[in-house]
Amino acid sequence: MSLKHVASFGAVGVLSVVGMLGGRRWHRVELRRAELNEEYTKLMNEMRTFNEKRLTRDERLAAKEAEAKVTAETVDILWSDRLARYAQVNKDLHAYLAALPEAIGVLKGLSNHYRYMSEEMPKFTGFDIACSKMHNLALMLEHGKAVGIERVAATVQAMFVAEPLVQAVCTSILAAPAPPHPSSIAAASAAFTFCMEELDRAVGTVAMRYAAALEEPPNATPGILSDSVRKLVSMMRTDTLCKGQRQLAERRRDLERTLRRAQRQLHTEEDIRAALDYTRELDQHLQAAAPRRTDLLLSSPSRKDNFLAAVRSDSEVKKAIQQIDLWRDSATTFLVHRQAEDALQSYYFLLAETLTAVNELK
Repeated sequence: MSLKHVASFGAVGVLSVVGMLGGRRWHRVELRRAELNEEYTKLMNEMRTFNEKRLTRDERLAAKEAEAKVTAETVDILWSDRLARYAQVNKDLHAYLAALPEAIGVLKGLSNHYRYMSEEMPKFTGFDIACSKMHNLALMLEHGKAVGIERVAATVQAMFVAEPLVQAVCTSILAAPAPPHPSSIAAASAAFTFCMEELDRAVGTVAMRYAAALEEPPNATPGILSDSVRKLVSMMRTDTLCKGQRQLAERRRDLERTLRRAQRQLHTEEDIRAALDYTRELDQHLQAAAPRRTDLLLSSPSRKDNFLAAVRSDSEVKKAIQQIDLWRDSATTFLVHRQAEDALQSYYFLLAETLTAVNELK
């Protein structure tokens, strides 16, 4: 082999070695460059992070500084306000301590007043309750005058449970039957006058019939002529009085009726009691049985007994007597209720006088 070939092979080998070494060096350089680039990138990132942290720290420090400044101002304001309030509290405490002896005296007076009120309150309460009951009783009695004492008796009895007198009076009112009765003495008087006038009218009618029967002849002659003669005689008897005399007789009857009505007027409870006694006697007189007559009396009967028998047997008279009986029952109920009202009124006056005396003693 020639030297040229050896030299070429040597040159190729050297070039190959040089190329291989250069390639390796270049590869190492590229690797180092990549590492340096990566380190540079990391360093730049760290610098950027550091700058951001520094900016954040500066902002945080500025915010903390502002917050500390505001906090310091707030603390100064709070402490100044607190010191002012403490000073005011000290002044108030000083004023309270200065006024404490007077306040203790006032509290002592109040405690004495409260103790007195706690001891005397039952008495005051009882007095107020008694006054309230007294006023309610007065209202009930005034209302009872308008609607009847029997309408308010139950309420009054419930109000005064512990009063024996009120309980007895109200029990007697509620236990007894209460027929329709007058509400005043004037109403009782008007009803009594009406009943007596009805009885007078019925008895007068019976008397006129009885007198007409007595005036008739025992054996009247039948016939038209006899009847005409009797009518003519009755007309002549009627016309015997002149017009002035008839007017005078009518005025006299009106005057008698007015006087009788005035005499029958009832003005007090005693008048009502007297009228009750009179109606009882009248009832006994009209309802009494006719006395037995002997043979001599049978042969000549008394006109008075016959008239009483006619009066007792008349239906209108019986109706008038029934009306008088109803009036007597209603008047009796009225008197009983008036007695109950008087008893309750007396109790009211006694209670009022007692409460007045107790109030004056206080």
